[in-house]
Amino acid sequence: MIAHLTGTPTVADCFYKESDNGYRVITKLDKGSLAIDTSFDPTPCAKAITDFTDNDILVSLQNNASQGVVWVEGIEHPTFSWDLTNRLADYTAVNVALDKVPQDISVYTDETVSVLKQAIDSVDTSLSAAEQSKVDAMAQAIEDAITVLQYKDADYTKVDAAIAKANALNKDNYKDFTGVEAAVNAVTRGKNITEQTEVDAMAKAIEDAIAALQYKDADYTKVDAAIAKANALNKNDYKDFSGVETAVKAVVRGKNITEQSEVDKMAKAIEDAIAALEKKPASTKPGTSDKSPQTGDSSNIVLWISLLFASGGAAIGTMVVSRKKKYNVSSKI
Repeated sequence: MIAHLTGTPTVADCFYKESDNGYRVITKLDKGSLAIDTSFDPTPCAKAITDFTDNDILVSLQNNASQGVVWVEGIEHPTFSWDLTNRLADYTAVNVALDKVPQDISVYTDETVSVLKQAIDSVDTSLSAAEQSKVDAMAQAIEDAITVLQYKDADYTKVDAAIAKANALNKDNYKDFTGVEAAVNAVTRGKNITEQTEVDAMAKAIEDAIAALQYKDADYTKVDAAIAKANALNKNDYKDFSGVETAVKAVVRGKNITEQSEVDKMAKAIEDAIAALEKKPASTKPGTSDKSPQTGDSSNIVLWISLLFASGGAAIGTMVVSRKKKYNVSSKI
């Protein structure tokens, strides 16, 4: 029962706790007597209260308090300001610390979050003002746990994958590999999860540099040499030159260094076709040639015939002159 005694003395604001639909026994003590009036009915001077923490009770007590008496909220019921045992401790510092707890603790390491949760779970909100130091220690524990929270490391999975892809490349196959090397060298380790976008940007820079690579051109030196060799041949000297011509026409330009084997096959195809050539058989008649007559050969034949006739006529003339001389000599004798 809580009651306020006035100076007369009379009882004012007398409250008693109601429990299980019953009343606590309230006794009447007459002034100057220790005799208990067991038949005393408290109903006229007292009011049953279900919840002693109801603020209306505290207000009523404060409004009727004697001079110098200050009613305050207690742990289970209103009490005097000097009653530290029944007064609730001040949890302001605890509440301030709790307000500082980050909304998203998933970005912090499991170890440091575990320490923070333990500090929060250790808070006992039922301590009295006499135990204020314990409450202050709870607040400090939360503050300390917040201070040592550590961010999780950023995820470098994409960066590592991009670097592995770059390392798997043969830089000698490309015209300029410096862009990839620069992107890889620009990677900065040790970023935390709040800097994940920066880490992802590093990975993208490497991927973009790889995508921009250009292969060196394939080496067509052997192909060009084989074609030059084919062009130096007189196809009329061979039974069938079509194999060489087909191999030359099959050459595809614009291949890159990764297709070098294909280019080398083109060169080999030409060389093989040249090696497989068979020359036409030589003519058995002396002075004849396997070559087809060229333009102007008919005029040469006519010239030879004319020369033969001319030489024949000269021979006949010589014989006639000779016989005349012989005849003349004979007649003189």
